[in-house]
Amino acid sequence: MDLDWDGIGDLPYNIYEDEFDYLPLVSRSGPQNSVTPSANFTASVTNGIAPLVVEFTDLSKSAVAWNWDFDSDGIPDSTKQNPVYVYRNQGNYTVNLTASNGLTASSKTADISVEKRVAPTWPFVYMTGGLNTLRTVSVIDIRTGIVITKVKTGKHPSGIAVTPDGKTAYVTNSWDNNVSVIDTATNTVIDSVKVGSYPCGVAVSPDGTEAYVTNCGSNNVSVIDTGANTVTATVPVGNWPEGIAVTPDGKKAYVANSGNITAPEDTVSVINTINDTVTDTIPAGRHPCGVAVTPDGKKVYVANTYGGTVSVVDAATDTVTATVDTGNSPFKVAVNPAGTLAYVANEGGTVSVIDTSNDTVIATVDVAGGRLEGLAITPDGKKVYVAHYGSSDNSTLSVIDALNNTNTVTSSVDVEVYPGKIAIIPEP
Repeated sequence: MDLDWDGIGDLPYNIYEDEFDYLPLVSRSGPQNSVTPSANFTASVTNGIAPLVVEFTDLSKSAVAWNWDFDSDGIPDSTKQNPVYVYRNQGNYTVNLTASNGLTASSKTADISVEKRVAPTWPFVYMTGGLNTLRTVSVIDIRTGIVITKVKTGKHPSGIAVTPDGKTAYVTNSWDNNVSVIDTATNTVIDSVKVGSYPCGVAVSPDGTEAYVTNCGSNNVSVIDTGANTVTATVPVGNWPEGIAVTPDGKKAYVANSGNITAPEDTVSVINTINDTVTDTIPAGRHPCGVAVTPDGKKVYVANTYGGTVSVVDAATDTVTATVDTGNSPFKVAVNPAGTLAYVANEGGTVSVIDTSNDTVIATVDVAGGRLEGLAITPDGKKVYVAHYGSSDNSTLSVIDALNNTNTVTSSVDVEVYPGKIAIIPEP
């Protein structure tokens, strides 16, 4: 349209999606009349279980602007031409699209029905923000790869662990020296527990009664009673403790003491959880960070970041029985539910797969996108989730297909810069 007949369109011309020519040249053949737009759209789905992800496709004619109200509250929710919206709560909604050419407009509506969230919609991935500025835990729907909500925590959320019943998540806030307690049913912080200096890792006992927090800055471990959410004991360990894992019988906790440049440590502390005392100290590789225990409790795998190796510890004797060479700077390690494979996230952008029967690397999975930060395996062992970051355009959560040892990246989810640790939230 060129109603003032100056040879320049009166409104921006939509080239594609959100790209516009703000000074479009038009013919000066004479004054033009506005053509009334005709609003129309389709929805990828119109009913389903919460969280329901709906992709809307605009089919309007003669429109240059779009205004969407997804949740029937009369407040505009999006001005994109083809938006995606997540319905998180049960209910019946009327979607309204108002399409405009800048002078006149028309509307189109459609109904969306959302059912209550039930067991088949679980599990979810919880991922810490990893930076002071983010202060959030992202809740990601495994079925769709969509971040359905974000839970605000403290400064620099780092480690995360979930109780066995799936009802509660514990998040360490490194810069606040506390732990946020999240109700996974409502995705709200219900409590905060003061711990030591710069808390990093966290692990929950198999019976869910205690949470163990490594305090990097104060070189100790805080023991939290999950019933009262209070610290009941503080256990001194090695220098700069990071990763921690509890044995399946709940009798031991293994702590990776990574140390630092001025005070190298390179050890693993063994805590007797019955009386909360250190009973042994195991030499490990250079700068141990991640630690995981096999489901049968017989082996402990420790990722040595600076050494490029994984130490294999015999849990019966608390001695290192093997050392496995992995990729560049192994950081996190997790064992599948069957206990047959250990997955190691390397900062060089790969995941090493270790056969636990003979402690050899049987596969290396390339995961493009910079440093691998978080690692978690689904309860059925079919998928491995890896959080990694680089620049602002390649921070992702990648999905590795672990079924039948295929070990290939099948999909990825774009996330915020510097994602942190991740955990799988099972059905509460």
